[in-house]
Amino acid sequence: VERVWQRIRALGTGAFRLSDLYTDDIKNNITVFVSALHLLRDGKVNLWQAELPYGDIFVEIRIDWATASVEGQTEEVKTEVVI
Repeated sequence: VERVWQRIRALGTGAFRLSDLYTDDIKNNITVFVSALHLLRDGKVNLWQAELPYGDIFVEIRIDWATASVEGQTEEVKTEVVI
């Protein structure tokens, strides 16, 4: 799970297809899929599938917008807009 999390973080905060993490090794792909489910359960990522039942599964790092944090890294969120 940790290796998959590191690979997801390396891709950034935008959405991408889960299959982008797949290789030619079926065992690796199963590990990636199950790890993504664990990361969803742990609140680290969002997963969705726009086209059921066989569409691509998309992954996006979940960001806590109240604290602007991703995995323990925090930044102050600006609550004012200056125009």
